[in-house]
Amino acid sequence: MRLFPQVRHMEHQSQARPTVAEIDGRALADNFAELARIAGGRGVVLPVVKSDAYGHGLARVARILYGAGAERFAVATAAEGEVLRAAGLNAAVVVLGGVYPAEHERVVAARLTPVVWDADGVRALAASARAAGRVVPVHVKVDTGMSRLGIVPEDAPALLRALADVDGITVEGLLTHFANAESVDDASVRRQLADFERLVATLADAHLRPPIVHAANSAATLTTPRARFDAVRPGLALYGIHPSPGSRGAASLKPAMRFVTRIVALRRIAPGVAVSYGGTFVARRPSTIATVPVGYADGYPRCVWIRR
Repeated sequence: MRLFPQVRHMEHQSQARPTVAEIDGRALADNFAELARIAGGRGVVLPVVKSDAYGHGLARVARILYGAGAERFAVATAAEGEVLRAAGLNAAVVVLGGVYPAEHERVVAARLTPVVWDADGVRALAASARAAGRVVPVHVKVDTGMSRLGIVPEDAPALLRALADVDGITVEGLLTHFANAESVDDASVRRQLADFERLVATLADAHLRPPIVHAANSAATLTTPRARFDAVRPGLALYGIHPSPGSRGAASLKPAMRFVTRIVALRRIAPGVAVSYGGTFVARRPSTIATVPVGYADGYPRCVWIRR
């Protein structure tokens, strides 16, 4: 016997659309406190809030973490730093992706801390700072193996010597970026860390070591004490996501986002009836199909296919 579709519409709702991402501010604050406990203090944690705080809301998350004790933040672009300033955040903001020459005046005006790696770019930034009567802190990036941004370790001492004589900037930090975001337990990342440690020691001997040295991503923050230096840069872990199964025992983290919606319709279908685009799901038995108002615009990946 064929079962004909029967549709039950959702009850009347006062809100326009029930599909939302709920952000748990208490979980964010608790995760920050847990990472601070591991790293050695709240001032040691440099929360990464790039990409709209990993989709959690840049200004909202920054205000929560600032209230929890964060003293500085890391973003990817100068524009993200300006968003934090517009939201009233007065903490230091490190721009991890560097800045373009056309952004120098804006960087100075917003009191941002750009990551740098070449002397000419820093001199141009310093000129903008001097014109505004300000001194801009910068962090020098060292490329130990990511091969994207940064100066190679052997050239870093000469750059730091050159920058010491540039009026309008002060070298506040030194950083590197591990090529594995999930684990530090592989040969390439161990080599990166060893190279960075040697450079930091060389700079210290030459009295060129900046006061804030940082390298640790979420994985290194949780599992590798020697990578923590003066500050750590957790991203995923702040939002309750362990970077790998092996880090789960190192910290108690809470998911900071919950994706929720409501069923818009229930439908009974017969065996052999296909559902949705491409008919990738075919019922093997009489089934109840629940339809929810979630689509690609909500972040649902098109590459996810239902298997029979």
